[in-house]
Amino acid sequence: MVKALFRKQMLEVFDVMFRHGRNQRQRTYIGTVISVVALVFVLYILGRLLYNIADVTCELFVPTEYGWCYFAVVGILATVLGVLSSVFTVHSTVYQAKDNELLLSMPIPSGMILGMRLFSSYVICFVFEAVSILPFYLVYWKNIHPGALPILLDLLTLIVFPLLALVISCALGWVLALLNAKLPKRIRNIINFIISFVFVVYFLNICIQASSYMQILQNGAAKGNPGMLIVTYPFACMGKAALGSVGSFGILVLILVVLSAVVYLLLGKSFRSLSGAKNQGRSRAYQEKPLRASSLNAALLKKEFRRYLSNSSYFMNSSIGSILLLLSFVLMLWNYDKLQNGIAQLQMFDDTIPFVIGIIVICIMIGINTISASSISVEGKNLWLMRSLPVSEGAFINSKILLHLIITVIPQLMCSVVLAVLVRRVSVQSILVLVVPLLFAVFTSELGMMLNIMFPKLDWVSESNAVRRNTSTRLAVLISWASVLVASVIYRRLPESTDIIVYLYILSGVLLVLIFSIYIWIHRKGESMISVL
Repeated sequence: MVKALFRKQMLEVFDVMFRHGRNQRQRTYIGTVISVVALVFVLYILGRLLYNIADVTCELFVPTEYGWCYFAVVGILATVLGVLSSVFTVHSTVYQAKDNELLLSMPIPSGMILGMRLFSSYVICFVFEAVSILPFYLVYWKNIHPGALPILLDLLTLIVFPLLALVISCALGWVLALLNAKLPKRIRNIINFIISFVFVVYFLNICIQASSYMQILQNGAAKGNPGMLIVTYPFACMGKAALGSVGSFGILVLILVVLSAVVYLLLGKSFRSLSGAKNQGRSRAYQEKPLRASSLNAALLKKEFRRYLSNSSYFMNSSIGSILLLLSFVLMLWNYDKLQNGIAQLQMFDDTIPFVIGIIVICIMIGINTISASSISVEGKNLWLMRSLPVSEGAFINSKILLHLIITVIPQLMCSVVLAVLVRRVSVQSILVLVVPLLFAVFTSELGMMLNIMFPKLDWVSESNAVRRNTSTRLAVLISWASVLVASVIYRRLPESTDIIVYLYILSGVLLVLIFSIYIWIHRKGESMISVL
């Protein structure tokens, strides 16, 4: 029984690597290898970026008296990333899975079902935290040569430390389940958005102000601040264990085991009552109102917005790029004077550097959005409702692409306008700052739709599987980032005399060709493929 449950949960986590197509057929060996390589490539890009950061900072901080603070901040960063990646997965996997009622009707202890679901969430936390922490460990081992014992403790810490992120995710998931059972949907989604927004802001704040956090940890340790010690104690133990302290590692394991056991027991008491809770809040008496008629396209777009906002797992996991763009806009306004001075100094050396970097960063954030790449999959087995309506497949597809564009383009234009004002020396540069990211947003929206038509995931148990663990969403992000990388590498390979303005004009032309090509494919081949899903 345990083996069957374990196998089921692991297949749900990794099924994107082994199944594909409209009928979710078993992948061939080559298809599985390609899927695994694509996932490893994405994780490698993130890990390589963190490795480069660690390579610059490790030797500056680790040899000092408070070297453990360096790893403590890394632990905080990894924990926030782990919570951000798993909090809605815990909520949807544990409490909103479609097969909860079926499993609970079987002679299977509810504690075993809960334990296996939490283990699959632990695997997700472990992957993200390993990608975050391991690059710093590798640089530490390469530069400091700590010996066998610290390396062993580092590896063991890497295994047990994700339990902290899982405990926090379980607590927040339990809160979300209570909200799901007690509050109206709109209020619940607003609260879900606030929780995710706070974690994203905190994650970026840690990345930007890592040195400040190390100073706070040092001051808290030196002055013995009780509140600071309580909050940061697990991270302090993690940092000291990374340097080879067996006692700190033992305390860390004890804290994590106790917290995990307490959370497991508390969740077990409410698992049956909250699993699959359908209450949407208090019912309201019907009030007759005039019926507003809408055009076909407007009605479809409203339907897509309602679907998009109906589930926090959908709109949060598919719109991270828009959230980052909004945060970037706020930060750019907040630090406008500093940015203006920094850009002016860069423009003294080369006028093109600031706006090229700005375009690249904006396009990278645009590429994270996967709304269109998961919009068909989230329909699930209810996709037949679309076919029962007098609506063409083309109109249905266009409404989903338009939703992606609205959610992506508005914050993109906000960032582009501020950047255009900052680099206002040359008017052509300001126009390209607006146009190139806009064309890239249109390209990624159509690319995501094309991939979701080719690789739909309609038999999901938890909606997060359709949004996050989906071939089309991963390929959409991978191809988007690869496109930015390829365009950058091509420009670097060109002669130094090449005008960046001319290159961006050519790049805009290439994007237009791709946009029209994908559009033709979607409305010729894609419509017929959707009609038989």
